[in-house]
Amino acid sequence: MRNKLVRLAAMGLILAPALGNGSDIFIGVRGPTEWQLDLRQGHIERKDILGKKLTIDSGNAILKYWNGDKAGLFGFVNVPYRSIDNGKSNSDGLGDVALGIGPRLRFDFGNKGSLHLLSYAGASLPTGDSKETPSLGNDRVDGKFGLYSTYLSSGKRFEIDGSFEYSLAGVNRKGVRGLDEMNTGIVVGGRLTKDNLIRAAMGMTARFKEKSIEGELDYAYGPRTVIRITPPKSKWHMELIGDYDVRAKGLSKGFGIGSIFRYNF
Repeated sequence: MRNKLVRLAAMGLILAPALGNGSDIFIGVRGPTEWQLDLRQGHIERKDILGKKLTIDSGNAILKYWNGDKAGLFGFVNVPYRSIDNGKSNSDGLGDVALGIGPRLRFDFGNKGSLHLLSYAGASLPTGDSKETPSLGNDRVDGKFGLYSTYLSSGKRFEIDGSFEYSLAGVNRKGVRGLDEMNTGIVVGGRLTKDNLIRAAMGMTARFKEKSIEGELDYAYGPRTVIRITPPKSKWHMELIGDYDVRAKGLSKGFGIGSIFRYNF
């Protein structure tokens, strides 16, 4: 699938206005301080192509760092926890830890708003137990690349948030290479209250995965809704996110709900 990277990237950009995955409010904007703790809880229920149900309850602790004003660095460490039930057995524990670092930029356009970009290159590490059933890890090192963007109108009344993430699968201890994956997405929204206490956005999410080493792509996509609450003069904010797959080919199909709590320090 590595020889399909350019084609996949182009597909992600073409589909971005209608499809997407991972985007949320202010996704490309650096925080007000250099450090942020991002705590996430999620619940996913899906059915595979055979109708078998898969339930995943997850928690993620993400430490983020960024510096500079119009230009600087962005970095993160993501520590996941998973509880997975496939209907026959269940497992829970630490998942594969991911980390990344890259440049960030901000472009100001005066009364026409601003554009914010965060990018990274990194890896996920085989810290999850791959011997559990269901598996909690991939038993390999995967390369990861990502680009997040946010356009904000003057006064932050309106926004467009987009994301592109690519996972370049590595080889496990048995010498078997995994399958590459891509996530891309977009949400559009803005403030619902003048003090920015409540913001909301809607868009689409999509994920792609290679069917085989040289085969066709499997995919799933559907709408996403995001609500963000930021109390005035506070160091924290929270988000509520809902996803639903309206169509899938070769991948499990279902819905997901989640909450995010972020603290800037």
